[in-house]
Amino acid sequence: MQILKECNTNMELYNLLSRGFEGEHWVRADEAHLVIAYPEGVMADTRSYNPDSDWMFGNQFSAYHRARKQVGAWEATKIMNHTAYPARALGFVVDRMPIETEIAQVVAVWDEFVKPIDWGGNSYADNAAGVSQKLNDAGAQVFIDEVQRQLDAWAAENSQ
Repeated sequence: MQILKECNTNMELYNLLSRGFEGEHWVRADEAHLVIAYPEGVMADTRSYNPDSDWMFGNQFSAYHRARKQVGAWEATKIMNHTAYPARALGFVVDRMPIETEIAQVVAVWDEFVKPIDWGGNSYADNAAGVSQKLNDAGAQVFIDEVQRQLDAWAAENSQ
């Protein structure tokens, strides 16, 4: 628990885990505003440390900014988080039983055609044509309609 506490409260530890060693993996570009940059000769594609999973290491509000335009974003995000209202569908859970087949079919199409585009293995321009139709043929609209039907019923039941 002490380690978790440190990862969530110690800015230096958080940035060590998520950004690496100062001077080797990053340098201070604007110390007053906590902006960092790559050291001379290091680029995004040549850096030797990039876990790209900052969110796993602790409190992201402790992260140094990677660009000057990010300065102030954490404060704005905190305000947004504290003034947000809960989604009206909070608590709704889909009953997957009526659409198990459609879910399996849509996931199979998604994995075969959408993931390779999303992950950069296939170009959008060459591979996106017809994907919407394939998803609909697999049952995407049935899936959407059933989830909407369940949500509408849940909302009517929980509107009191």
